[in-house]
Amino acid sequence: MILSIVINTRNRKEMLYDLLKSIDKQKVTFAYEVIVVDDCSDEDYGKEIKSKFKNLSFIRNEKREFLIKSRNKGWNSAKGEFVFFIDDDNEIHDPNILENAVETLKKHSDIGILGCRTYYFDEPD
Repeated sequence: MILSIVINTRNRKEMLYDLLKSIDKQKVTFAYEVIVVDDCSDEDYGKEIKSKFKNLSFIRNEKREFLIKSRNKGWNSAKGEFVFFIDDDNEIHDPNILENAVETLKKHSDIGILGCRTYYFDEPD
């Protein structure tokens, strides 16, 4: 497993769907997994999400643990050589971003963290 994508969510089912659809459009040549950590949403939609997306694990907190503990839970479940954290209210529009990020990390072992440029819907420039 090369990459683990960890997504934290809470009560944002539709945004999560949009993000997962954008991940499915990625052009990658390596194995990856997606780990969704749901921080005790009002609705338990884990089975529904898992049935619609490949390589996806869904972890549901039974009580609120908030961002850092939830993110750590995802990290501790990750099997990938690299871990990519992304929030549920994001979408990925560049279909090569994950491939490019992994290639960069493989070439530069001295890099400890890599970030992406963020654009806003209402301010795309």
